[in-house]
Amino acid sequence: MSFVVCSYNILANAYIEPRYFPHVAIEHLRPEWRMGALADAIVRMAAQIICLQEIEEESFTLLRHRLGPTGYDGTFLKKAGERRDGCAMFFDQSLFSLQEVQRVTYDDGVEGQPASGNVALLLRLRHGKRSLGIATTHLKWQALTTPHELRIGLRQARQLVAELMPADAWIVSGDFNATADTLTLDAFWKAGFSDAYASRPNDYTCNSNEIAKRIDYLLHRGPLGAVPHALPAIHSTTPLPSLEQPSDHLAIRATFEWL
Repeated sequence: MSFVVCSYNILANAYIEPRYFPHVAIEHLRPEWRMGALADAIVRMAAQIICLQEIEEESFTLLRHRLGPTGYDGTFLKKAGERRDGCAMFFDQSLFSLQEVQRVTYDDGVEGQPASGNVALLLRLRHGKRSLGIATTHLKWQALTTPHELRIGLRQARQLVAELMPADAWIVSGDFNATADTLTLDAFWKAGFSDAYASRPNDYTCNSNEIAKRIDYLLHRGPLGAVPHALPAIHSTTPLPSLEQPSDHLAIRATFEWL
């Protein structure tokens, strides 16, 4: 019994400043175009579980209006403090039933530095006779020069792993702002997770700072097999957003099947 999971950082409108997108046409940064284009793109993906980051309440409401009539239920969790965006998940109620919702605000403050406000949204779903945990998060970005053990994203990753509730299998998704060879991802490898895109090392999801890379993930553990969906090729100056891609990240998808 297979199902498709999508993870997508949709780029919060609150974070858009044209000077940060030198290769992008200004019309592709306008919310009035992007919100409709994002909703259309997400519907076309035909995923049974949709995990979203940098989603604002207005965007969540729009997607709920589009997906709700087709049988999807959704949950939104805003970041703490004054930040407007957060994480959200939608799932197809014809395949899954909701058992539990867990909302995590990272306890990542240190002396002289307040907590980031970043969050993780965790659901436990029933799929047939099995329980499936699904989490989505957006880990904190910091400069590459930050020592690994001082990175907030690493502390967040470790907390997220510790927060996972019992389930037959887990999928953890999101924008981790880290590549697969960092300690941030090592926190998941040590916890028994595998990368659905490990077999596609040249599939990149963004090109921030004009460096094409993959920092978005669909990780899984337990009795699940995963087949990743190929991504369009991007390079260091590929315009993102664009007419074809309405965010500065590409959506990633994988087909999962119980083993």
